[in-house]
Amino acid sequence: MGGSIYKIKMRRFLQLAAYLVLGVFAALALYILLQTAVTRQLSSQALIDARLWASQLSHNVYNLPELARGRAPSHEVREVLRQSAEVGRVHSFRIYGADGTLMLRSGDLAKTRNHNNPPERIAAQFSDAVRTAKPATFIHKGKIIGEPTLFASTILPLMDDNGKVAGWLVINVDQNESQALFLHLAAVLSLTAGGLLAVIPFLVFWYRARQKIVAARQLKILSQHDQLTGLPNIVSFLSRMDAQLSGSGNDQSALIVCEIADLHLIDQNFGQQAADNAVLLTSSRLSEIKPERS
Repeated sequence: MGGSIYKIKMRRFLQLAAYLVLGVFAALALYILLQTAVTRQLSSQALIDARLWASQLSHNVYNLPELARGRAPSHEVREVLRQSAEVGRVHSFRIYGADGTLMLRSGDLAKTRNHNNPPERIAAQFSDAVRTAKPATFIHKGKIIGEPTLFASTILPLMDDNGKVAGWLVINVDQNESQALFLHLAAVLSLTAGGLLAVIPFLVFWYRARQKIVAARQLKILSQHDQLTGLPNIVSFLSRMDAQLSGSGNDQSALIVCEIADLHLIDQNFGQQAADNAVLLTSSRLSEIKPERS
């Protein structure tokens, strides 16, 4: 008997442990999925920010295609570019020619770079975007001093008046604040989901235990009461008699036997329902009788 109880408890413990482990793995999986979603959301948001910034820049600097072809910016244009680079979350930008050669960058608007060195080319990750002439965004981690911890690089084509690609505008957008916000939300959602999955087994075990208690109570009531009248049945009657007879004898008791005469005739002449009604009415009247104690 003791071995069986131990096996049952051990089985329940293992089930509970399995549910807890499942909850932990589910939380981790959800966090990874949310991280992927965060990266995609950052890329989408960075592309929107870059397009808005480029649109505003094109409105203020009408000759961006000329800058991409190598034209030196005027003092007024350099001032506009410098101010634009300080707007919003844009960290830096670069302008490349149609062949992918660097023409201008935000940190060197006066074009003072060393021309003896080989010209800087557009990053290889943008090769597909250059080939298809479509915008693209990539998330990077800062590796150089002064760069944001996390930033998004977006490449946009610069179109001339004839609708041809005159060059490329690469915009780096700071993503530190956005990433921190999204990852915080992802962590909260993951912990919430993992906590719910960990609590569910406890709720299930509590509910099952409560259902067993309720079922045991109902079974006890059914086993000791008549289903028709709801009064104590013969089992309950005998149990009460044993308790009364085994008592100290201070209380006096009496046994009254009542019988409904010709109940079978009521059943034969008026049906089972009428006979049941007669039994119910009689039991109700008897239940109303309260014994008087001296």
